[in-house]
Amino acid sequence: MSHIRDLTSHEQEIIRSLLSGAESTRGNRELDISRYRAKTIDDFGSLEFIPRDLKIDASLPQHPLVSAYFNDENRPDPWALVNIILFSRDTILSELRIYKSDGSPLQPEIVPSEIYF
Repeated sequence: MSHIRDLTSHEQEIIRSLLSGAESTRGNRELDISRYRAKTIDDFGSLEFIPRDLKIDASLPQHPLVSAYFNDENRPDPWALVNIILFSRDTILSELRIYKSDGSPLQPEIVPSEIYF
């Protein structure tokens, strides 16, 4: 869907927010987001991570590292939430998956400080 590029500052904020909510990630050097580039893989903004200096064994299974939600409709009782899941393969980030639980388009941009676990 797109070319390999550096992560935007907004994408970095989202990833940092997710990593701060995952207890098992503290001190793991492979999760330093400056070590990754990315490729957008869908219209929601999901990303495939491409490490700058790490080798990923593509045969290893991908596992969710942390998941969170975002209320993009800013309603107290939202009909559908934005699901945000950070995946890894053997401690190396592999994908940031973003999707709306009902498949509808996201309304505004994800606000990292408003992500909840």
